[in-house]
Amino acid sequence: MRFLTFDKAGVETVGVRFGEEIVDLGLAAPQLPTTLLGLIEQDLLEEAGLAARNAAGHARRPVEGLVYLPVIPRPPKFFGFGLNYPSHVTQRPASPGCFISSSDRLVGHDAPIVAPLKSRTLDYEVELAFVFRKHAKHVKRRDALDYVAGYTVFNDASVRGFGGGVNLSLMKNSDRTGPLGPELVTPDELPPGCDGLSIQLRRNGKVVQSDNTANMFWKVDEGIELISSFMTFNAGDVVATGTCGGTVADTHREAILKDITDESLPYLRAGEVIESEVEGVGILRNPIVDEVLA
Repeated sequence: MRFLTFDKAGVETVGVRFGEEIVDLGLAAPQLPTTLLGLIEQDLLEEAGLAARNAAGHARRPVEGLVYLPVIPRPPKFFGFGLNYPSHVTQRPASPGCFISSSDRLVGHDAPIVAPLKSRTLDYEVELAFVFRKHAKHVKRRDALDYVAGYTVFNDASVRGFGGGVNLSLMKNSDRTGPLGPELVTPDELPPGCDGLSIQLRRNGKVVQSDNTANMFWKVDEGIELISSFMTFNAGDVVATGTCGGTVADTHREAILKDITDESLPYLRAGEVIESEVEGVGILRNPIVDEVLA
């Protein structure tokens, strides 16, 4: 199934997509939780899918015109891998370079990514992300995929001028720089662990990142085993699995190592459009705008 979250007259609403139409679960199954997070927390995705398949015509509407929200607008925890592809780092590091992001960072499909006034050094990072379906602690790799509710696409747009290292949290947490969506795809529609899928980012229609999830250092199951050995995860927590090579930081590495704050490098600018795609999971499209003070 393909679940999404959209804005209906200012109300966060769950939809299930079938081709070019969606089922509004608020109309099809009003007895169910009204958010995707609620459905996951109560282990009701299967029941919601059944209700959507049997929905009457009044609960159906075209996909066109939807105002998408982040697939889970306020995940309890958003956890990211920074170093997970050989095309992004030359050799497997000791750890995948983990970080945590705020939900204030998240935006939906077709929503603008906001380049902050503080630093015009906004970079792009296409990533596969997954959502936990239940409590997870000390999970064994052989059991790990049973903990996944579904998969989605993330763009870890990073403000390089804030720097890495001690400032990694600033680089990864500027408001409205993290598109998440457009849908949460249940595991039965995808290869186990989303292994072997192409991953790509297009900047104004030109491919600038291209790789395959088969090349990740830490596959989804191994990643779950690793991070759950340190931290507790719960239903609705989101994990982004890291980006591949081709970012501005990759293609201009020497210049960035010399001066990471150099705004003359070809970072994202207002008016551009980026499309982040994971094969079979979805295409996440977002324009770039400049931050404007209220």
